[in-house]
Amino acid sequence: MLPLAAQADPASDARERFQEGVRLFHAAEYAAARAAFEDAYRILPNGRVLANIAACWGGEGRNAEALLTYRRFLGEAEGVPQRARDEAQAEVDRLRPLVCDILVAVEPARAEIFVDGRSHGVSPLPLPISVEPGRHTVEVRAEGYSPFPRTFDCQAGSETDLSIVLDQPEAPRAPAQAAHSSGSRAGSEPRVPEEPPTAPAATPLGRGPLLWAGVVATGALAVGAAVTGLLTLSQKSEYEDTGTTLQRRGELYDSTATLAMVTDILVDAAVAFGVATVVLYLVAGPDDDEVAPGGAVSLSCGVGAGCALGGRF
Repeated sequence: MLPLAAQADPASDARERFQEGVRLFHAAEYAAARAAFEDAYRILPNGRVLANIAACWGGEGRNAEALLTYRRFLGEAEGVPQRARDEAQAEVDRLRPLVCDILVAVEPARAEIFVDGRSHGVSPLPLPISVEPGRHTVEVRAEGYSPFPRTFDCQAGSETDLSIVLDQPEAPRAPAQAAHSSGSRAGSEPRVPEEPPTAPAATPLGRGPLLWAGVVATGALAVGAAVTGLLTLSQKSEYEDTGTTLQRRGELYDSTATLAMVTDILVDAAVAFGVATVVLYLVAGPDDDEVAPGGAVSLSCGVGAGCALGGRF
């Protein structure tokens, strides 16, 4: 523990709570000692007391809180002996690999930052937020903006940079004004109603993802048929070679027959998928540029063509 901070001209109740904290600390009652030191700090803020609070956090095994408080001590305490500052820095160096640091940059400024529901002040924060390893939720709140929560996992010794830009919610629209007020003059020119916006045309069934799925399936089957076909020809050539042994020819006979059968299946499937894709393209709807003026749709094929393709499929 660092040397207990002496308080200059403290109030009597702050002095009593500080001395109570010293007694409890030496009795290894760290949580109660921390509460007493925190009372003394609230009554009479003195940066030197932060070293005592940090030591209590360390005694409780709360490394993240201890690291954050030691950093506050180094930043706030004035006129502290160099030995005390060196000891605090040594504790910072010891604790840093045991915790995670979170650095939060927020737009707009003066947004309140919460970690796991606990407020750490408003942005920009002067120090990193130290947390124990594991899963944590950071939430940023600012008046007039939508809250921004983010959950992430961190490991001991890591440093996480979060850059957050809050989205301002859309302002409610003002109610539309009446076209004519009760005091409008007779004979005033009526307002022309605005045309309602038209909904975008939906992509026809045969010209969207379903069409591309058919194209991809047909191509994949064709490639597979080409590969197995080449393997079949290669093994057939080896089978017919006069230098091939009888045992090898027996192996090649079985595998060549299997490859030939697989090739036939892939070819038939590729043809079937290709024909189905063409039918879908022709029958299931026109392209956008085939829509005639006025909204009328001109078909790209007649009934007879559709029936002929349907018969082939």
